[in-house]
Parts: sequence; structure tokens; C-alpha cells
Amino acid sequence: MPNDKDTQALAAAAGVQDGVARIEQGTPLTRLHYFDGKFLRADALTLEQDYHRKLVQLSNLAGGWGVVHGLGISLAQGQLALSPGLAITPTGSTVLLNQGFSASLAELIAAAQPAPTHGQDDFADCDCSAGPGDEGSAGETYYEITVGPLQGLCGNEEVYGKLCEDACVTDTQRPYWREGLVLRLRPFSLPLPTSSSQPLAAIHERNRLASAYFKAEPWLRASLLSASGLSGPLWCNPASLYNWDEVPIGLLARQGDSIRFIDAWSARRERMDSQARGYWQGRMRMRPWNVFLAQILQFQCQLSGVFKPESGDFDPLDDDCRRLRELLLDTRRQLELARQHYAEGNQQILSMLGEESVKIDSALKKLKQSDKQLGHLAEQLGDGNEAGMALPKQRMLLGAGFVELPPAGYLPVQPGKQPVNEQLQRMFGEGVLLHFCAARPDFIPHEVEAAQHMERISLTRGLDNPNQKEEVEIFVPNGEVLAAQGQADGLYWFADIDLKFMDAFKVDKAASALNGELKEAAGAAPIYSKRMQSMASQAEAVDTQTGLSGLARSRCKDNGGAEFTLICQQKVLFSRSVAAPKGSTAGGADGQIEMCAGLPGFYLGLDIDSDPFARREGEIVGGDFEARLGMSLTLEQQERVFGYTLQGPARLRIESVFRAAADVDAVAGELSLFPQMLAFKQGEADPDDEPDQPITLAVLLFRQGDAGQGRVWIEIDLPAVQRLGLRGEANWGGQPRLAEVGLRRRLAAREQYQATHYASGYTAGQQRMLDEDGVFAPILTLREMAALPAAESPLRLDALNAIATLADYTANPAFLARAKARLFPNVQASGPLLVRASEPWVMFRRRRHSSCDSCCTAAPASTVEAFQTWHLQLEDLGQLAALSEAIDQNDVAALKGYKFKRVNILHYLDESQTPIELQQSVRADWKKAKPAPNVLLGRVWESAPRTGQGWQNHYRLRRLVGWLDGLLQPPQRDTIHALPRAPGPLDDSQFDGGMLLVTGGKIPTEPVVTLHRVILVQQEIYARVQAQLKAKDTKAWVELTTPISPKLLRELTVKFIDGQLPAAEAAALTTFAAAAVGMDDAVLVRDSALPAAQMQAEHEAIIKALDAAGGGGNFDLNLANFGQPRVATLFPVEGLN
Repeated sequence: MPNDKDTQALAAAAGVQDGVARIEQGTPLTRLHYFDGKFLRADALTLEQDYHRKLVQLSNLAGGWGVVHGLGISLAQGQLALSPGLAITPTGSTVLLNQGFSASLAELIAAAQPAPTHGQDDFADCDCSAGPGDEGSAGETYYEITVGPLQGLCGNEEVYGKLCEDACVTDTQRPYWREGLVLRLRPFSLPLPTSSSQPLAAIHERNRLASAYFKAEPWLRASLLSASGLSGPLWCNPASLYNWDEVPIGLLARQGDSIRFIDAWSARRERMDSQARGYWQGRMRMRPWNVFLAQILQFQCQLSGVFKPESGDFDPLDDDCRRLRELLLDTRRQLELARQHYAEGNQQILSMLGEESVKIDSALKKLKQSDKQLGHLAEQLGDGNEAGMALPKQRMLLGAGFVELPPAGYLPVQPGKQPVNEQLQRMFGEGVLLHFCAARPDFIPHEVEAAQHMERISLTRGLDNPNQKEEVEIFVPNGEVLAAQGQADGLYWFADIDLKFMDAFKVDKAASALNGELKEAAGAAPIYSKRMQSMASQAEAVDTQTGLSGLARSRCKDNGGAEFTLICQQKVLFSRSVAAPKGSTAGGADGQIEMCAGLPGFYLGLDIDSDPFARREGEIVGGDFEARLGMSLTLEQQERVFGYTLQGPARLRIESVFRAAADVDAVAGELSLFPQMLAFKQGEADPDDEPDQPITLAVLLFRQGDAGQGRVWIEIDLPAVQRLGLRGEANWGGQPRLAEVGLRRRLAAREQYQATHYASGYTAGQQRMLDEDGVFAPILTLREMAALPAAESPLRLDALNAIATLADYTANPAFLARAKARLFPNVQASGPLLVRASEPWVMFRRRRHSSCDSCCTAAPASTVEAFQTWHLQLEDLGQLAALSEAIDQNDVAALKGYKFKRVNILHYLDESQTPIELQQSVRADWKKAKPAPNVLLGRVWESAPRTGQGWQNHYRLRRLVGWLDGLLQPPQRDTIHALPRAPGPLDDSQFDGGMLLVTGGKIPTEPVVTLHRVILVQQEIYARVQAQLKAKDTKAWVELTTPISPKLLRELTVKFIDGQLPAAEAAALTTFAAAAVGMDDAVLVRDSALPAAQMQAEHEAIIKALDAAGGGGNFDLNLANFGQPRVATLFPVEGLN
């Protein structure tokens, strides 16, 4: 037999015939070879044990190192407790603890020694000098908590001599080896992350230490992804082992004699992968899974400590709002204490003075007033505290102690109706850009895995440098995408209109002269029509303590101009008692009934083409204005609605541009307004409308400051206005900006107004124009909003409803689209999606552009809605009331008795009021349905209206009826309504909504009154606008209907009743035309939306009544944005008498 040094014999014994064998002499894998007659001694059995132990150790190396289970740590009463568990060290040793135990921290600290050198160079023991960064507070010491293998002899057994020598007891020996563990503290130092903008306190230390440890990661090899690394030889070498016979299970921070905290997951690594895998992951800048998991678990563990124990609500320990509330509470207590001392001092003074106190009573009144002011301020602070002072919490994670976050993790949210965007933004703070995604819950785990190798998320980098904000994705499980936020063009404002200014000038005698001087400025014709005088008379009843509230948007144009849009409302404007109508039984004993007025909508749109302060003398600045007012009047439970519109162009002719002061620009000029006011009753135009006359005023404009802070004011050259001491003023400033628009009234009266600046320029004599004395009465107050109102915000929905109401009251569906586009223009989605949470948690992850772009794309730009159309012909008109009630009440049983027939399906793109089908195909379908000529009832419904939709549906039904002109007669008012749900027999979930038209035979109707303009215009003016008419340019309509000199143009509006020209109207028309000299052929100009046949018939009736000639031509224009009437018969004339 070969001996253990005979290598050739060993190789031969192994039986290798097809290779070169190598058996090391000193291999630890040496075991006994048993045979009969073998002589066994203690060293032989020890060799056998060592063989199996080494085999287990080497097998452990193949599976990697780390904690298998257990070995949790906790701290209590100066003891470090360790729970049972199992771990494998990097050298393959087994560390087992079957029962938990505790060790004295004092003993562990006293015995602590730095660990042997291992891992990365950044990780050093506490004796090494620190690199760049903050090492923590003075006197701070950090420790790794580690466990390592340990074995020891135990027991006691007698030794019975030596073999073949002595069989008697000669000694004793310990018969057993027992394995355990050794618990150690290893001091170390690391540079902690810092921030240049955010002060970091003790609460942030745990997270900073964890971040520093994760960055160093002692056992990972340095990355080879560099110029030198990629050219080095290490890529050709095999992986090396991490040779340390201890397993870290936590970190401990100590300052002096106190323990700051312990953190398990910063250092603890679960046993998951082999060392070779971890070696190459480190070399290629990858993160092993157990390190990634440790980062997530460290964050979740620390996060769990900032929840309120009772409610589970997220409650940062370092909350700026809490500190502010405590400061205000302390201020209130100090004010209350000062007020008490103040009051006691006053009483002592009074008691000391006795009767003399009466002489100085006036002086003490001031002291008492100060005492009241202190008390009032203390009460206000107390009210704020009782109200909870719910100030918005920002940077909640930073305030809770987090400086960095893992690449992915989980956060709690409050599910509800509102999107989670604001919740998460408050948690992360403004130093992070958030991107929101809605996802299935089973999709999110894969997205967590995708963040394994990504860097940690810094909450302070974006605060230190706003150009380096971290981008984070928020995945909302089962989230409902509400809308994609767009970057609004312009600014949005909270708007409030204060009506108390109406009280300020009621008793002023100078105001009585204002109307007459405005008439004089406008020319011979009065500026106020009857309807305006009627509105003014109602103003006395307005409750001026009740204001209007709403929304406004402002936008600066590229050429220096500006655009302003305002929508406000007030459901109850005033309520008063009036005399009951004759025959009414509703009045009380005094014959009075209650009348209630509401203002469901007030709209104002202003446009300025360019900046007047940037123009030159002699130039003209154009603009437009539009105001709409809707009012409702409820009397005896009956509601009547009124609408008023005032719109037209404006022109400012600049006479001089100058500097009124070092910081004040001024413009003097002539302002011309061309108002056109229309009134509507129950949604129909008022036939008693009168034309309004243009206004020309001499004005002075002043501007001071810039866009951040400043003011603009206007002076009007009217003696009555000057005697009142009034001027219009707008001022703004602050952050966020607060703007006020109103009237300023000077304290001192001016007996005479000098306007010499129009002739000779601005002089020192007009320095009073720049003063700020007097009382300022704000009419409109604007508070800047941070962003575009959310799609489902009550503010936005109220604004849209008010616009829709005004469109209905003023019989102008086009206004709805126009005003909506001005207030909420379509913007490309560039902000985060608004996502509503249905679960109480979300997942965050550092953004991965390549993967998230596909799941977070904006909602489709356009959607198509499908509406069924139904028809029912009602033969018995007596059933109409019962049918209407059954439909509105959704009485399914009653509705089953009617034979509804589906006509066709119409499709609408986005919010369009016109279907995408051809009109001729729609008419063909309805011809087959054979409807009766009269529309008795119309209903429209939508199964699930999208946000911001619903109110346009009745306009869709009206547009359908308009398409069926000739088949159906125009319906009466209040015939068409929207339903909140589909009638039972007509409900079909496959469609977005439906429409129903009920037709029947002829029913009694009120006379149909239409208005028609008759215009006598000088031939040279007509020749100027004829080319515009041929080009369908609406500027021609503006010029033809804008009042100018009576010698150039005259206008008369005549009524047609049921398509006929009454004799009285014909007589008035003849008298009107008598002033014409040399009348040419008549010309018809009409709105293209009006029925051509009807307008042509009226045109011919007018020609016949005047015995004039036709043939001058017909012109169709788009006059939807202009007031009634939108049809005119023109007679070019040689002259006017």
C-alpha cells in the first residue's frame, strides 16, 4: 500500500486513466478508511469529525452567507437582546442560537474592537480618518452588531489510563464540544450624506447612517466600470471570497453614555445568493437582491415608527406645522397674559386717581381700546387653534427623518374621492418630481424588481439644486385615472365681487349728474336704454352684503396684449316682499308675497390687442369686451329667467405717451366704446330691444410697478366723475399675488377739473393724479391660484355650470363653447396624471424612462360617444302630461305601455354638439320614422357623463331638431330637458346615452315673433363693405350695425308675426324709408344658421312694402356671436334727409 507521500501511488489508486490526477497532501477533505483490524485512536475520530465539519462549511460557501432566519435584535434597559436564529458566515461557519439571550451593552462596548480589514476602502474602523461628508454629531460612535461562531469543551469525564499501560483512572477530560456564537460590537466610521439647503438634525441620523452604510456596502467588490477597470485583468480572473467569519445583524449609534438608536436592516443581509454572484454584481455595479431587499425593509421599518399608535395615521415627528401651531398657541397665551396685566393696571390707575379720573377719561379710552384690540387678537388666535389650524404639511418624509429613500418602497395613502397626487407631493416635498401611474396590483411586484440596481432617491438634492430634482414614479394599485394635468397658459385666480361699493355713492348728489354727462359724451342719443334703466331701478333692492364668487383667468399675449375672463355666481342675490298680483291668493294679510332673485351667472371677457404703454402717439389700440348676466326671479313658486348681454369692440386712440413720475408711465387718449346690449326673457330675445349708441371718452391711463407688484389706474374726463372724486384702479402684489380692482374716491373735492394735459402735456399742476389719498373700495378681489383647477374640483364645475346657464338664458349655444375655451383652453397633458386611490397604499420607485413612458402616457386626445335616438308619435295629446311625468319619474311600468321606436345611432366627438354623421343620412332615417310635425317633448340622457360633460347634451338634441327643419316645427321653450338617467325601457349599457323626441299633431302655440333689421346706408359706405360681404367677413356686419352719423346710416327693426309683416310695422317702415334719396336694389344679409327660405320671404315682404327693387344680392355670414336680429335688408341710398 502506498504511504501518504507517494503521489503516484495515490493517483493510481484513484483509478484515473483519462487525465492528470491531483490529490493534495494537506487537503482538509481527508477521512478514515475503515477495515477490520484497524486501530482507532482519538486523533483518528477527530480527523473524521473535521472532515464532515469541513464538508459542511464548504457546502455553506456554495450557498452564500447571511442570516437564514431569526437573530433579531432589540434594546431594553441597557441590555441588547438577541432572538433565536441561524446564520452562515462568509467563511461558511454556522452560527446557531436555539434560545434568545441578552447581553449587557456596557460589557459589549467595553470589549468592542475594530473588525479586521475587509470589504471596500470607504468602510473603515473608528480610528481611520473620515472622508468628505459629515460623520455625525460630536462624540458619536457607530457600531456594527455582529455574531460569529464559537465552540467550547464542556462536561467532565474520567480518563482510564492509556491503552495497554494502565487501566486505572489517571485523569479527567471534557468529553463534548459545543458550538454557539459570540456577540460583538465593531466600531466604525463613515461619511454621512449632507445637504446645503436643509438643516439636518438628530432625527435624520438613522437614515443618514443607513444611506452611508448602503453606499459603502463592505462586502461588495469595487466596480470595474471605469476606464482603468475595463482595461484591467480582473475580468479574466475568477471570483474571490469575502473572508470574514462574522455576520452583521444591525447597527448601533451611541453618544456619550446614551444609546441613540439601533437599526437592524442597515447591516443585516439575508442568505439568498452565492458569493460568486455577489462578487460579479459588485464588479458590474449591480445590486444583489438581499442588499436591495435590506434597503426596502430598512425604510419600511423606520417608516412604521412614525405612525400614530392609536389611529395608524402618518405623523412625522419633526412637523413644521406642529411647531407653528405651538408658536401661535404660545403667542396667544402671552397676549392674554399681557391683556390681563393691562386691565389690572388700568383699574389701579382709576382707583388711585379717584374723582380726578373723570378729567383724564379721554386718555384712558385709548388704553381701553388697546386692551380690546389685544383681547380681539387673542380670540382670533384661539379660534384658529380650535379650528385645528389645518395648515398643509410639506416635506413630511423629510420631517420624519428621511434624507434618502430606497430605489423602491411602499407608502400609505388615504383612499377617497380626491386624487392621491397632493398627498404624495406633501410627503416627498418640492425637491422631487412625481409621475403617477395606475396599475393592477399584480403588475406592481415586477416594477419593484425593476428597481433592484437603481440608485437611492435623495429628498434634498432637488432642494439644494432645483435643476437636479429626483424623478419618482408612483404606482397606484387599482387606481382610477381622472385626468392628465396640463400646463395652463396664463394664471388662474379665485375671484370675489364685493357689492358693498353700491352703497358708497347712493346719497352723493354729484352722482345724479353723471347720467346726463354720459349722454352728452355719447352724442344726442341716450346711452341708457329702457332695459338698463329697469335694471338700475332693481339695484336698490340688492343685498350688498352678499357678494359673488367664482373663477378668473388672465393671459398675456405674445404681442404685449392681454386677455381676462371672469365667471361668478350667487344663488340668492336678494329677497324682498312685494304686492301680490290681483286675483292671487298667495299673499298674506298685508297682501304681500315673497320675491327671491338669484344670479346664477355673471361673465366678463376682456381683450386688449397690444400694450398701450408701448405704443406711439397717433396709434390705435383695439380690444373687445363681452359681459353676460343671468338672473332668475321666483314669485309664487314660479320662476322666470332673464339674460342680458353687453358686448362690442373698443378703440383707444393714443394722443400722448409720457412719464408722469420716475416710476409711473402714462397714456392720454380717446376711448371709444361700441356697446350692443340685448335682453332675453325665458331664453327668447326681447322684441323691445333698442340700439345702443357709441361712447367716446377722454381718458388718462397710469401704470406703476411690474408684473410682481404694481398698480394701474384710469382717470375719465367727465366733470361729474371728477366732482365725485372717482377713478378706476387695479393693484396687485404679494406671493401668491393678491389683486384688487375697484374705485378710489379722493377725500378732497375738486371744484373744477382741469384737463390741460390733453393740450400741452402733463404738468406739475396735475400731480394730484398720482396721489393715493382717499378711500379705495375694492369691487373685484383676485387671489392667485397655484395651478389649473382640477377637473373634478367644485370651483371648476361651478364655473362650467354658470357658463352653461348663461348660454341657456341668452339663447346662444355658441357662447358655451367660446367661454369654456377661454376659461379652460385645451392644453396638452404635460403634468402628472390625476389618480384616485382605491387601496390604502402605493408603491414608489425611481423613475425608469424606458419602461414608464409606455404605462404613463396621456389619455387619448379624442373620444367618441354613441347616442341612440328614439321616437314616439303621440296620437292622443291628452296623454302628454302623463307621459312626461312617467319619463321624468322613470315609471317603468307606465312606460311599457308606449311603443317607442329606435330611429338611429348618432356619434359625437369629444364635447361636440354636432354628430359626425351626415345630415342627409340623419334626415333620411327620420323620414322613415314618419314623425308628426310638432315636437311635444324632448329628453336626452347620458349613462356615465365624463368629468366636465353633461350640460351640452340638451344642445345636442336641439341641434338634431334643427337638422330636421322641414320635418319638425321648432319646439316651444321648456320642451327639451336632460334626464339624470335613462328611462327604463330605453336603457342600454352598450351606448353612452340616448335622445327621445315625442311628436304629435298641431297644438295651440303662441305667435312666433321674428325680428328683421332694415338699414339705409350711404352708397360709399356700402361700396366699402361690399368686398367684405363677398368674402364672408363679419367685420362688414359690425360696421353696418354700428351706429354712426344719422346722415350716413340709419336702422329700423321690424317685427314679423308668424312670418307676416303687420300693417303697423309696414306703415312704420314706409315712414322710415321716406328719408331715403335714390334707393338702390335691396341686399339681404343673414346669419348662415337661420332658415334661408323664411329670411328670403321676409326680405321680399319688406321690398314689397316699400315698392322697391330687389336683386342686390344675398350674403350669408357666420353671425352666431352677435346679438339679435342677425338678418338685415340693406338699401344703398344716395343720401338721407
